[in-house]
Amino acid sequence: MNLKKQLLKAQNIKIGIIGDIMLDIYWVGHAHRISPEAPIPIVLLNTKKNRAGGAANVALNCKVFSKNIALFSVIGDDDSGKNLLDILNEQGINTQGIIKIKTRPTTEKIRIMAQHHQITRVDNEVSDFINSKTEKDILIKFEHYIKGQKPDIIILQDYNKGVLTPHLIKAIIHLCNLNKIPTVVDPKKENFLAYQNSTIFKPNFSEIITGLSLSSKPEINEKSLAALHDALKKKLHHQLTVITLSEKGIFYHSGIDKKILPTTALNVSDVSGAGDTVVALLAVFYAASHNLELACYYANIGAGLVCAEIGTSVVNLDHFINALKK
Repeated sequence: MNLKKQLLKAQNIKIGIIGDIMLDIYWVGHAHRISPEAPIPIVLLNTKKNRAGGAANVALNCKVFSKNIALFSVIGDDDSGKNLLDILNEQGINTQGIIKIKTRPTTEKIRIMAQHHQITRVDNEVSDFINSKTEKDILIKFEHYIKGQKPDIIILQDYNKGVLTPHLIKAIIHLCNLNKIPTVVDPKKENFLAYQNSTIFKPNFSEIITGLSLSSKPEINEKSLAALHDALKKKLHHQLTVITLSEKGIFYHSGIDKKILPTTALNVSDVSGAGDTVVALLAVFYAASHNLELACYYANIGAGLVCAEIGTSVVNLDHFINALKK
């Protein structure tokens, strides 16, 4: 495993990401007393922080390793949409595929934090599927991107916020397959069985239970996870399976090789965004190496690092390199 060689190859990988983006807002302060109005803590606000969430966080994680990242999604015509675009543009993400919609707010996740703990979360969103016109507009932009940029890999990042409709999913994967571009899917339950014929299907363990309507949870071992791979493949006809197992690590199945890679997290502070890091690094290093085990190994290291951070995080390149040297 030559890390320097892989990092150099990754720099030139072109990655397209399509899915739900959101603004993660953190109100951080201290709680010293209980409110007289209700049995809840009063948080004295110190700072406000904006971070890119969802597929936007995936894009930022990819940008750590690759120079050419393009994002396709929707935002509202509002301050949160502007703030989100500012974050992405500052990091050099291609945002030309992001469509502004006046009748739909930018998805916001407002987290109120005190003493490093989340007190509550307030969501502002519309999760209905985008309409057919917006769907068509995204597809046109995506087709132009495929023809003009010839990306190395495409990520479909689904948070059930309405961007990835069943029709759009089918059209995107079909177009990628026609152009021999591998796809990585990070699904959610509503569209779980819509992702037919992808290259890498990457659910977490709980999503498989729900997506396949299993009556009970199987044990987490290589044999049972291989059986889940087989069950998924019968439904989805994809090529490769990667299953994230929370604190137990990552399982991969290439059709020939299969293995559980134990977690590398030493200090879990917050799992927010860890799945984003996994799919980002999985895509970057699979495109660079076409080696699923290697890509999963790197993704597992990255996830372990961001779990040590509070809130939605982007993997730190120096920390990542140091972790691989240990």
